[in-house]
Amino acid sequence: MQGKLREALKYHRKSLKLWEEMGNEENSSMALNNIGVLYRSAGDFLMAEIYYNKALEKLTRQNDTLGIALCLNNLGVIYKEQNNFAKALESYEVALKLRTIKNEQNGRVSTLNNIGALYKKQNHLDSALFYFQQSLDLCKKLNNTHGISHASWNLAGIKLQQGDVSEAKVLGELSLKTAHEIKSV
Repeated sequence: MQGKLREALKYHRKSLKLWEEMGNEENSSMALNNIGVLYRSAGDFLMAEIYYNKALEKLTRQNDTLGIALCLNNLGVIYKEQNNFAKALESYEVALKLRTIKNEQNGRVSTLNNIGALYKKQNHLDSALFYFQQSLDLCKKLNNTHGISHASWNLAGIKLQQGDVSEAKVLGELSLKTAHEIKSV
């Protein structure tokens, strides 16, 4: 969250090595996923996809529903960035379904936001607005400050594209305020 990707990668690699040495599949799969997140943040989608798929293989063997949902959500981001919109939506929809079944609300926040981003990238602004608003509403209900910052930032972008500058400003200020609260770069 502080943008120190190299340092984070170093620690996640150490963590992965230790979990694997201990034979802990659950935690090693999460370390693989976290490494994928770091590569995605650095813009290396190929490496991110490799690590997400390694994690997904382990999580599937473990029958870890929420872990699978997390990886599918993350893979959806990669597919979106590669303009494979159908595959991205498919990954997101399965992730959302699994998270809904398990009543994992903060995970739902992330997936709803990602579906909104997918629609935004395709210039389907009404659909993007719908999903971003669902995400923000759920964040507020859960008092999820990180999610509020992210969803309100996304909503501000849609409102700005739609010409609603005053609403975009209100949402942008909310995003900035919550980002400061959590010290997110």
